[in-house]
Amino acid sequence: MRNVVSLQIKHPTTGSILMEMGSAKAESRILGEIEELMSKNHFCVLATVTGDGRPQSTGVIYCSKGLDIYIYTEEHSAKAKNVSRNPNVAVTIPVWGPNLFWVPPQSIQFQGVAEILPGDNPVAREAYRFGIFLMHVDAATFETKGCFLHVRPLKRINTYGVGVPRMTMARHPDKANRRTPIPPSHDEMKEEHSSSVRVCARLAS
Repeated sequence: MRNVVSLQIKHPTTGSILMEMGSAKAESRILGEIEELMSKNHFCVLATVTGDGRPQSTGVIYCSKGLDIYIYTEEHSAKAKNVSRNPNVAVTIPVWGPNLFWVPPQSIQFQGVAEILPGDNPVAREAYRFGIFLMHVDAATFETKGCFLHVRPLKRINTYGVGVPRMTMARHPDKANRRTPIPPSHDEMKEEHSSSVRVCARLAS
């Protein structure tokens, strides 16, 4: 069992708790806030590994379901080819919102593993259901040319400024960094994803 050390940051005058890190309750709350922010944002930077082992980053549109993200792409895109050879990826999600001009913006970062899902995968399409993207893409395109990259974060999610008061970020920027562990149950790929056909695996050959 993991030993948990709780750290509280209190208001110097009132003594009220401004931020709590480390406790299981706090980690659950932070993960919930991360999920909400991920669902409200739809742009991220995806880093994959090329065939010769070099990092390649691309700005992409995504939709999320829980802590997992889904990215639509063409089967012959560079990122799909990279994932078919090496599933290790990294993701950075900038969090837009009101901020103090001298304080860096909030962000969510994690390392993860990606798999390729066919364009008609029901889980991926459900994640995109509320977006306008599918409204402008013919269903046949998904089935013949398109596929989804399903990215699952591993071990922990790093954040900057998420759940941290703006003035705390301004006065104590070192306290704006967080590493939130992901529950073991999330590390197991869901059955519907594991059984999906990797339609782009042939691209690695």
